[in-house]
Amino acid sequence: MVPGGLGPELPRDGALKISAVRTLQGQGIGSRKTGMPQYACMVQEGQVADRSRDRLADGLARLAAEAFGEVPGEVVVRWVTIREGFGFTAGKPSTSSLIARSVPAGFTDEQRSVFMLRVCDLWREVTGCHPDEVVVTTLDGPLPLI
Repeated sequence: MVPGGLGPELPRDGALKISAVRTLQGQGIGSRKTGMPQYACMVQEGQVADRSRDRLADGLARLAAEAFGEVPGEVVVRWVTIREGFGFTAGKPSTSSLIARSVPAGFTDEQRSVFMLRVCDLWREVTGCHPDEVVVTTLDGPLPLI
């Protein structure tokens, strides 16, 4: 079972390993308002982003506080790890990460652009990755369950 009761973890031979963590406080999952993660991050097993989850989650919580007024200790990041041997780019093992964020209704295109750029900057600062290795998207309403 994935921590927080989100369902079973996929078997070891599956392509994905899903885990949910509450940033900063480490207790339970989900925001108090919705019970759902505000971020979903897909990372490649063994890559820098996978090994840097705590720093990335702290940075994402800080950005959520700045952009949305959320309490950092209540911001939830759901991590999805693409197992080694299942993610490829141009025939080589992938080093890319995908970050999806639920945003409030009415969040303007300009606000989205600034926010997504800040997430990309955080990812690059923490992991040292190339801009082409980071995909950031924002969705209105809750994130679909992964």
